[in-house]
Amino acid sequence: MQVKHSDFFDFDLGCQGIRLQDFIDKHQHAIYHFCFNKTPCCACPVGPFRGQTNRILHPTQLDIIFDTTGSKLSHHNQRQANKYCCCPANPKITSTDLDLTLCRFLLVNFTSAAPSGSPQRTAIEELIQMRNDSCHTTVGAISDNEFQTNKVQIEQALLVLASKCGKTQKVKQRIKDTVLSPLDERTFLDNHKLVLLQVEIENNVGRLFEQFGVRRLCTGSVAEEALASSKD
Repeated sequence: MQVKHSDFFDFDLGCQGIRLQDFIDKHQHAIYHFCFNKTPCCACPVGPFRGQTNRILHPTQLDIIFDTTGSKLSHHNQRQANKYCCCPANPKITSTDLDLTLCRFLLVNFTSAAPSGSPQRTAIEELIQMRNDSCHTTVGAISDNEFQTNKVQIEQALLVLASKCGKTQKVKQRIKDTVLSPLDERTFLDNHKLVLLQVEIENNVGRLFEQFGVRRLCTGSVAEEALASSKD
């Protein structure tokens, strides 16, 4: 949808009176250890290291948030080999660079905008769950009833977040415009190319399996089903 999940995060940053880059720099050390949770970094205090129980972030997500090619923060110890240690915020980052997962991570862990049990937290979790269900489906199509159910649920979740930001009418109009707008042919073609590439990769893997005498466990694939659906 044209309604951006990052709008809610932008609103909270505005309430704090802080830029995204400054927000990331402020929480840089904690963000780093949500990814590297087993070993201390040069910014850690002396003594036993108490990292996060589970790894929450992946290095590819730090590549979005941090500037790994420029100068390190002033307190950095050059003997620390990890390239993400003491990296400042990516100077070109905007909230639109953050996917729904990263927005949720920053909101939940470093702001009070969506506390546990609040309507805002529920809305965010519902959006993520529907995104995950769509990404992990094994079928390239959904029924009309399922589409309508998902559509209503998405709209309601977005309006909960919009209400917090004082943008209910604006978001309602953007939802209406999205529903009535024609299919973006360029986006469709880009996705179609990705599906074709996935089919080619799976076929190549299948040939390698056959070459080494390993049988495939199934005759179809998610990519092939999605490609067939796109031609209907």
